Amino acid sequence: MGRLAELVERAPISIRIAPALAGAGLALYAFKDVSPLLVAPIALAPGALLLASRISITRRRAGGGEGVGQCYSVRVEDPVALETLKKYLTERTRHGDAEFQLIETVKEGERDLYLIIKGDEREASVIESLVSAIFSGKIYMTPLPGCGDYGAPATLQRPLKDGQMGGRKYLLGVNLSKPLPEPFYLVDEDVVGHVGVYGSTGTGKSTTLNALARRVSSGYRVVVLDWTGEHGGKLSGNQFNSIDVSRNALGLDIVSCYGDEDIPVIVEILSRALSLTEPQAYMLSSILEENPKSVAEVYHRLAGWTEESRWDKEVKRALLRKIGTLIRASPNSFRGECGIDSILLNGNVVVDLSTVVDVYARRALSNLVLALLFLEARRTNGLGVVVALDEAHNLMGDDERDIFNLVLAEARKFGLHLVYATQSPSLIGQRALLNTNTKIVHALKSQRDKRVISDTMSLPEDLVYSLDKLPPGRALVQSPSHPEPVLVAIEP
Repeated sequence: MGRLAELVERAPISIRIAPALAGAGLALYAFKDVSPLLVAPIALAPGALLLASRISITRRRAGGGEGVGQCYSVRVEDPVALETLKKYLTERTRHGDAEFQLIETVKEGERDLYLIIKGDEREASVIESLVSAIFSGKIYMTPLPGCGDYGAPATLQRPLKDGQMGGRKYLLGVNLSKPLPEPFYLVDEDVVGHVGVYGSTGTGKSTTLNALARRVSSGYRVVVLDWTGEHGGKLSGNQFNSIDVSRNALGLDIVSCYGDEDIPVIVEILSRALSLTEPQAYMLSSILEENPKSVAEVYHRLAGWTEESRWDKEVKRALLRKIGTLIRASPNSFRGECGIDSILLNGNVVVDLSTVVDVYARRALSNLVLALLFLEARRTNGLGVVVALDEAHNLMGDDERDIFNLVLAEARKFGLHLVYATQSPSLIGQRALLNTNTKIVHALKSQRDKRVISDTMSLPEDLVYSLDKLPPGRALVQSPSHPEPVLVAIEP
């Protein structure tokens, strides 16, 4: 009966009613001496069964039955794999009966992706198996309850359109994608999901970062980690205080902030900031068990550590070099002063890192500031701070243990948000790009950078083609409040 129903479903209406007419004619001929009232049900029975089957299928297709739709929560680790899956689903829709719908929702800066499969339950099983087999480790699908009809569960929402989000507004520039240019704003939902500014040298990305830091300061406390030293002068007249990291005490002494029970936390943070190896982290942990009161004291105790083997000697020297470089870069920050009040109590601040010549030390100091801000945000559960950083590729990579990746993945729920700029998005890793909801893209000259941004933003070919042709000061912007890329002339 199932096969017959499927054939009927595909047949035109003239074919579907033919069995009924034929049945009626045969019955009338065979039972011509019997009352028409008795013949009619027999005559119409075959056609009625087939028509009933068709009605049943039609009702199920319209969403009236159970088990004809399945919803999945989708977690994407590889944007390229998602684009491949989209193309496959589009092709399968063209040649099959099932339909697919990808829905992206935005709530409090968090983006969630859902897949709705409309049709036979077997189709959902096929897609689930396909994703598990082909996209293992790249895409994960988790079945959701309450999706037995043609629509999404009540908890799901359609993607938000421009203007549907509320909150404070921050002028970014002029929207050139409209017939008549008009002001273009980012809103709080765009900021809390982190902002990435991308562009080759000379395209205006640093100017954009500076403008964002200045305007967002009306709604958040802003900490600028000034890698190059160019932002302090530009922001000094806009309620920003400048702190020279090599001269001022920044309260970065994480050892003085925690007790014996927090040794794993100290080791983890310093391991991330200083890129310690496992043997170096183990030796650091052993020193911390002696209850030193500051990072400087850790250094001195380490210097007197008894070397019992060649392995001890090599690990000790490497660890001394890393901690010593950090202390020399900011000597007043590692003498027992705990906390980041020297930063947060000064309102909006620019932490000038440019005076630290050693790039390794500059990176370590930046990571420590981020780590302590993250710990403070987690402790208060609502810090309300935006950290702005230029030349972010110096800090970020595809290692999930990097401080920057940790902050991008987890800090927004604690009120710590990042606005960063980099000349090469391909160098910061897929995790960082996936966890950055607002993207401001100036001209990119590298084909690799263009491809990475194109895959992350799902840009059409014409926009990809134009990425290396954008004049300075103009950028493509995509954010939770503007899901479709918009061409913007940035207002300095």
